[in-house]
Amino acid sequence: MPKKKAADGRNLDACTDGACEVEIEAGDAISFGSQVTTEPRVDSLFVVSVDAEGPTLALSSGMTTTAYGVIEINHGLRIETVHTDGTRATIKISRIG
Repeated sequence: MPKKKAADGRNLDACTDGACEVEIEAGDAISFGSQVTTEPRVDSLFVVSVDAEGPTLALSSGMTTTAYGVIEINHGLRIETVHTDGTRATIKISRIG
């Protein structure tokens, strides 16, 4: 995937409303506010790791998933991996609905 600068850079707080494009790395945590409505509720994502395919994320519920391409979480969030270099990834988060 070609390198693209994330619109919100490393400002993970830009994701609180469920709409952002950020660069992430292992150990990062993204928290969501009340604008994000998922069922069941997702309060946050924790970046477990980033590899050449995409980031592996742990939901606040404890479930883990890897964002290869575009994924949807609990009918309320869409996460698209825009770029990854194996250490950092640029993801775009948007609300569904």
